[in-house]
Amino acid sequence: MLIPISVCVNDIEETFIQIGVNGIDLNTLKMFSILYVDGIVLFADNADHLQHTIYVLYEYCQKWKLTVINIKQQSILEKEVVYTIILV
Repeated sequence: MLIPISVCVNDIEETFIQIGVNGIDLNTLKMFSILYVDGIVLFADNADHLQHTIYVLYEYCQKWKLTVINIKQQSILEKEVVYTIILV
């Protein structure tokens, strides 16, 4: 039985908050990620926070038995924000 990706990862941002992932601040909004059908974009304000976010995502995938099919990572430092794209 196939389960839609939205059901599998609908609580990922709640998990990020509970674990203490920093994300980035956009005025009154805190942003951790953007979810796509075939991937996720993670946001962090520095490389150490990004590494922590990737680890939390890894643990989340382990917990829910999600398989990472392909990883393409590109980090761009722009105005103190690190963007990483990981396709799962």
